[in-house]
Amino acid sequence: MNTINNTESSSPKEKLNFLVTSWGTDIHIDDVRKLTNFSSWTTGALITETILKSNYIVDFVYSPWRKRPFLHNISDWISKFKWWEIIPEQLEIYKKSMEEYNMYCENLNEIVVKDFYEYKDTVLNIITWKKIDVVILAMAVSDYWIWKNDGKIPSNLDFMTLKLEKLPKIISYIKKFRPDIFLVWFKLLTSDTNKDDLLETAKKSLIINNQDLVVANLLDTKTKKLDNTYIISKQWDIVEIKDRDSLPEILLWIIKDSKK
Repeated sequence: MNTINNTESSSPKEKLNFLVTSWGTDIHIDDVRKLTNFSSWTTGALITETILKSNYIVDFVYSPWRKRPFLHNISDWISKFKWWEIIPEQLEIYKKSMEEYNMYCENLNEIVVKDFYEYKDTVLNIITWKKIDVVILAMAVSDYWIWKNDGKIPSNLDFMTLKLEKLPKIISYIKKFRPDIFLVWFKLLTSDTNKDDLLETAKKSLIINNQDLVVANLLDTKTKKLDNTYIISKQWDIVEIKDRDSLPEILLWIIKDSKK
């Protein structure tokens, strides 16, 4: 097993086109309730930043009001903005974030999707009609669907049963539509499993979905933090990520090295 703590970015020989998905899709039960996940999911935005800084082109698919490349540092602050509480440090963060966004946004195409089916149509349309070389699926997509009730389900019910319908895995469509695409998927298991289970699950996914890389993560259900992260190739090369902050650069380095 290889261990990498940091890496240096290099200038690309050609201008690759990336599709990156980020955050997650919500499933609405009624007009006021929904099924979602609790992750902060800045990973997709951070990966996109690293790709853009290497002078590549990115289609960035994300959920409404979620964290965007370069702007995730200020999104929470803007939503709670109070002019009488502004401090110089916040203004500097805002200024730097906007400067970086404006510097790289020419190569960034942002697409908002509201639910699973909009996500599915958007991803498949992009890979069908655009020149996409690499797909990175970092979005936590819903595994199940429920038909939404109009209005609000009464809150005085003693019991409520939800019947969920299994949704198709979008990753299974990618190589069928575009066999030439370099495909990266994120897989998450919780701490009630172990590293061996995680790696075995990742290996099965590589085979079933014909993907090129899987980023496998173990989530500590108590702290809600990622304990272990590995990048695994279809050749069964394993890179352990010791420093989570280094993941975007290491991932891009591996992709570029594989595309040589």
